[in-house]
Amino acid sequence: MKICSAPAGRFRAVLAAPLLIGAGIVFFTACSQPQNNPAVIRVLDTNSRQSTLQTAPDANQDGFTLQMALSRRKVYLDWQFVGFAGDSFPVSNGIHKLDVSNTRQIIQRISLEVRQDTIRSLEQTTLRLCTPDVLHIANWQASTTLRYPGFYDLLVPTLAIQRTGFRKLCIREGIKSEGQTRTITVLSNPAGAQVYVESEPAGKANGQDAIVVPVVDSTTHILLRLDGFVNCPLQLDQESLQHQIVCTMQALP
Repeated sequence: MKICSAPAGRFRAVLAAPLLIGAGIVFFTACSQPQNNPAVIRVLDTNSRQSTLQTAPDANQDGFTLQMALSRRKVYLDWQFVGFAGDSFPVSNGIHKLDVSNTRQIIQRISLEVRQDTIRSLEQTTLRLCTPDVLHIANWQASTTLRYPGFYDLLVPTLAIQRTGFRKLCIREGIKSEGQTRTITVLSNPAGAQVYVESEPAGKANGQDAIVVPVVDSTTHILLRLDGFVNCPLQLDQESLQHQIVCTMQALP
């Protein structure tokens, strides 16, 4: 029995199983959705479909407004990429950290407690990663609503971000080497889901695209995303990656 788990919730590879095809045997890792997980969450914006960054004028440039489509805001659950704003993804019982990315490397972090049929926010904070601009960020408050039994909307307001004109020292991470990689085959049911490896697009789950994954000692994070279905986040160890990955996806109500 080979298990590849996703701490975010519902999707697990239940078995690295042999499949007899013609005269050969193909091993695959099948990912299914147990029904005992309590919630599916969708992150939505409470104000509009666009996030606005306002920059105050200074001596060197005029003021400007930069808009970013909310559909491209990345969402992480317990530091694992689970999709973009507007996507639905599974969440298991327990306490989780949910991060929503914004422009200027600003993150809205929400600590969520999921217990059976209830979800509540324990803490909400704003994280500012490395940026040389001193920014003013308005307060915000997220909330949850029940969409269908077991399906929740997490309403996260658009951040009002303004640059003050002041700057500070910022030390960025060095460039990381790519290291060794391998190619794997990923399938989805239904076919054709978009595959992401470590939050970056890597191809389609159609059995034809060669999905490139890093060779690392720890787990590799893979996400399958298909319109009309709950996202399929996976954590796979190197042994699981030696087999074909198959994920049966759950249709949204």
